[in-house]
Amino acid sequence: MLVGPRTTKWWGVSFVPNGWVYSDATIVFAFDDYAHAAVLSSTIHDAWARKYSGSLKFDLRYSPTDCFENFPFPADLDSLHEIGDRYLSHRKATMLEYDQGLTTVYNRVHEQREDGNHAIVALRSLRRELDRAVADAYGWDDLELEHDFRDTQLGLRYTIDELTKVEALDRLLELNHERQAEEVARGLHDGKQKQGRRLAKSKRKPAPKPDGEDRLFADG
Repeated sequence: MLVGPRTTKWWGVSFVPNGWVYSDATIVFAFDDYAHAAVLSSTIHDAWARKYSGSLKFDLRYSPTDCFENFPFPADLDSLHEIGDRYLSHRKATMLEYDQGLTTVYNRVHEQREDGNHAIVALRSLRRELDRAVADAYGWDDLELEHDFRDTQLGLRYTIDELTKVEALDRLLELNHERQAEEVARGLHDGKQKQGRRLAKSKRKPAPKPDGEDRLFADG
């Protein structure tokens, strides 16, 4: 089973045992494969989440209804299992090797460009591979992702070119519209349901801060 934090500086998902009981600070995804994990871990999904979810200062406040239920996954996920496995496995190994939580590891990846540690450099490389594989799974082999350290509204990030990110979001929105229209044409719903609905620009306001911290993803 995959889970992600509801409120977080760095978005990411992790595999956990099915028998655990989770707090409302955790979002549970009913997937048990690395292909879906790859898509949910990608910069493309991160950008979608930050556009269609709320925020708490500079943190993402992930919305399952306004973000996940409307996110159009690639039609074919077969090519993503291997990179999803390698990315999440190396990230986990890095956290264990240095006894650091996800926040600290991602701080090193994104905000500390001078950090040339072999594990951190490898994680950046795997991030490039993962984003490329996800874009290709959508058939977007024309997109030049151009990963680099970039100054963004959220601070320094190791991420793709901003114009490319906007283009990817436009294509996702178009795909969302196409699938919603197909579902209506097949009589699956009337076009007003949340699942697969046509999205407009998000107008969500920042959500209130939850009472507790998500210890699965926080350091300490």
